Amino acid sequence: MNACQLIGRLTRDPDHHTAPSGKTVCRMRLAVPRGPDDPPVYIDTVAFAGLGDTCAAQLAKGHQIAVSGRLDYVEWTADDGSKRSKHEVIASRVDFLARPAGGQDASASSSSAPSAAGPAQDDGQPTAAPPRNAVAEIPF
Repeated sequence: MNACQLIGRLTRDPDHHTAPSGKTVCRMRLAVPRGPDDPPVYIDTVAFAGLGDTCAAQLAKGHQIAVSGRLDYVEWTADDGSKRSKHEVIASRVDFLARPAGGQDASASSSSAPSAAGPAQDDGQPTAAPPRNAVAEIPF
């Protein structure tokens, strides 16, 4: 079994581009908290096609998201000829949980499917259901 589920905040705006194959790719770096006294773990995440397009259009640095997907291992040769490698999560689902504290303009709606979790509480944990007045904030 190869399954990953992560909740964290984006460390920068998503990098959205079209690969030589014609497939759209959205790369994101996620800071996943480990504990109050430990630094976060930084995880590279990739979303393709429509999911990636939605992430690029709606997300920005600081957004809290939940990612479900699989772990992948990538190897390549750098420009200087050195061998490089890394692990990354290939997203199959991304749920938008909370906007950054600064209140940027990007939407906080779910991208790939309805989320079972609602918006984040002050402690960063999702609530069981969105508050009743959350319907007024839906952009459609």
